[in-house]
Amino acid sequence: MKTHPMPRYLRIAIDIAESIISGELPVNSKISGRSTLAGKYNVSPETIRKSISLLKDNEVVTSSQKSGITILNVNNANLFINQMQSTEKSNDLKTNIIELLNKKQKIDLELKGNIERLIEISSRPKNISTFYPYELQVPADSHLVNHSIADMSFWHHTGATIIMLKRLDKTILSPGPNVKFKADDTIVFVCKTEHYDQTHMFITLKE
Repeated sequence: MKTHPMPRYLRIAIDIAESIISGELPVNSKISGRSTLAGKYNVSPETIRKSISLLKDNEVVTSSQKSGITILNVNNANLFINQMQSTEKSNDLKTNIIELLNKKQKIDLELKGNIERLIEISSRPKNISTFYPYELQVPADSHLVNHSIADMSFWHHTGATIIMLKRLDKTILSPGPNVKFKADDTIVFVCKTEHYDQTHMFITLKE
């Protein structure tokens, strides 16, 4: 899972809060001014200003031009760190969800394209070695209706291999042996030319 780097000012604010919790910076003590802190963390005074402003908003410190930066509350420092950790985890999860959704969308598009391509190739009347693709509709009174491909031993009786079933607005690719025929199904199959007639007879054979 990818994580975005934490802003520098936020890392500094957390570092100061951790120093307060550890006792390194006691309550009511004063810490260095912005310029000194900027040199300590090797950042600009503006970055330090944002860090202190964040701690001030969470009542961890107080800051004024006259009195400088003063430590206010250990508990608030602890709450601040917990809040930042929770926010970071939440942001990481959101990022991961977005990445997974993007991957899913890409896979869905590739799958859709491959299915459409397979349907196009399967429906195209081109020579496949000595086999040809054909389509025949199952009559309502056909003996196939409500029986599975395996039950009817379709290939054994016809020499044809079913590659697709078209049913209303649904397409079943490479139907398994347990798929049952329904009235008005369109069977897309491949077979040798000499097997077409017996396949046609088998499909239209009445119950």
